[in-house]
Amino acid sequence: MDRLRAAFGGRSKTTVVEQVTPQTSAEWVLARLRRGPASAQALLDRPDCPVNQAQLYALLSRLKDAKEVTPPAQRGGPWTVSA
Repeated sequence: MDRLRAAFGGRSKTTVVEQVTPQTSAEWVLARLRRGPASAQALLDRPDCPVNQAQLYALLSRLKDAKEVTPPAQRGGPWTVSA
């Protein structure tokens, strides 16, 4: 059957799905914030969060200093990806 598909230009029914997962904690945070603004607590509450609270705040601080994220206007507010 595969030979017939190949001969007549048919597509194979086999589909490969590649799952892309962030490699670092910073990539994980940026990926979540690209989906929408989120508070630090909301990020920590996710079951797939790769860091603890202290690490997350240090990471957000580094990302803020690098101008990759914008801090919340008020304490506990959402972080956003910088434009």
